[in-house]
Amino acid sequence: AGPTRGGETAPAFYDILVTPGDKTVRRGSSQAVTAQLVGFESSTVRLFAKYRDSAKWEEAPMLQQLGSVEYEFLFAGIPETVDYYASAGRLRSKTHTLSVVDVPGVKRMRVTYNYPSWTGLQPETEDPGGDLRAVQGTEAEVAIETDRPLANGRLVMEDGSEITLTRGEGNWVTGRVKI
Repeated sequence: AGPTRGGETAPAFYDILVTPGDKTVRRGSSQAVTAQLVGFESSTVRLFAKYRDSAKWEEAPMLQQLGSVEYEFLFAGIPETVDYYASAGRLRSKTHTLSVVDVPGVKRMRVTYNYPSWTGLQPETEDPGGDLRAVQGTEAEVAIETDRPLANGRLVMEDGSEITLTRGEGNWVTGRVKI
């Protein structure tokens, strides 16, 4: 950052802005990292990365996006937490961290449909369950088994609404969806 003005830090004349910065990612996932050059141009931008179990920084070229001052690198199949920064000429970005976490995976899903009384239908269970399809007014109880305990789980619907999942026995969580 540059000099301060009225208590605020002025932006630097020359900088390398890195996205996504610090982020938590699932173990084994991929993550694109971009570097944007501010106030200067460079023919090459390099990414430096150091995994937590490694003693040395590894170096790789970042690819320039067509017609842009942004450069990109793809971390593929991230196995563990990694620190990284971008460098161009004599400048380097701030160091950021991709923190790796083990996220529970879905093993099985079961859906029990509780139909409106006017249908005269008894509750019906699909095991394994999938897409929810039922008469309007039906309440579907969605039960999900994960491969490890899930804390603070939510179902996210196509319209963006969310349903909080409640912990059950073992690695099961449940939620109720109005159709």
